[in-house]
Amino acid sequence: MKTLKLALAITTATFLTSSYAADYKLAVIDDNDTSKAVLAGQYDQVINLGNVNELDQQAAFERSVNQCAAHIQVGKADEALSMCSLAIELISEIDVNANKRRELTAYAYGNRGIAHSLKNEYQAALDDFSAAYKTKRNTITRANLKTAQSSLKQLQGHVAP
Repeated sequence: MKTLKLALAITTATFLTSSYAADYKLAVIDDNDTSKAVLAGQYDQVINLGNVNELDQQAAFERSVNQCAAHIQVGKADEALSMCSLAIELISEIDVNANKRRELTAYAYGNRGIAHSLKNEYQAALDDFSAAYKTKRNTITRANLKTAQSSLKQLQGHVAP
């Protein structure tokens, strides 16, 4: 069985929504298939790989996370939400140790939070970023949660943009 590993190159997703720009850390799983294409900006190549149903659970998880990231980068929020939600479902079926499962789950929630932000679903985004941080507290999940909290305050008028 191959080992799941998180790509060392966490990429940044920067986008402008209704009234603010946000920089989130977007997770990409190192699968030697789709991760390099995502990191190289070849999003259509990853998106067009098709359905993950024919893959084993681990490969399906990896591809769904990376397709989620690709959809985010091209602004296809609904497709990103679908792929991130699938990744969250699939992680429970993969044979990894508990610490790695928490880490991968947190990154899938974080990516889904970014997808919610793309749709201006700020409370859902904040919920996912909070779930990510509660699942695995690290610099990436903390940074995404703080960015979401700050952006939500800006949108609510508590802080000048």
